[in-house]
Amino acid sequence: MDTALDAGGELRTLRGQAWQERQARRIGLPDPRKGRGEDATDRREIFELAAAGVLARLGAGDEAEPIARAALTQTHGLGFEDQGHALLGLAIALATRTRPAPDEAAAVAARAVALLADRPTFSVTVKAREVAAGLAPWHEVSEVRDYCEQVRALPPGGSV
Repeated sequence: MDTALDAGGELRTLRGQAWQERQARRIGLPDPRKGRGEDATDRREIFELAAAGVLARLGAGDEAEPIARAALTQTHGLGFEDQGHALLGLAIALATRTRPAPDEAAAVAARAVALLADRPTFSVTVKAREVAAGLAPWHEVSEVRDYCEQVRALPPGGSV
């Protein structure tokens, strides 16, 4: 029960922060945190990645999908690991929508696994396995089967 309450509170906080960020960008307000030695744009992109992931994991795929898609378009300036997490976050959102799209989710997640071939990373490997487990109910979908085979081919233990 406490976990559900914590998740609900986290979801409300993330929704509120996401709304404030969108409103600030819409009317062109400066970022009040800028000047602390961090690039505000990078923080915003990483925040959107996290917000989309939390929403999707809480089953709010319909809300998470547009945030995840927007975050994905903004990760090109970030590292490959952030790109992998953005792809997997979008995959989770697609799988947790009111009308799930497991074929598209698997195709998007497969792009993240492809990143691992040249740039191995523990966190993306672990999350890729979590996504594969989440797509298991759709094992009859060819894209899901193909994705799960890709994930099974990754080195064991989450390390690459």
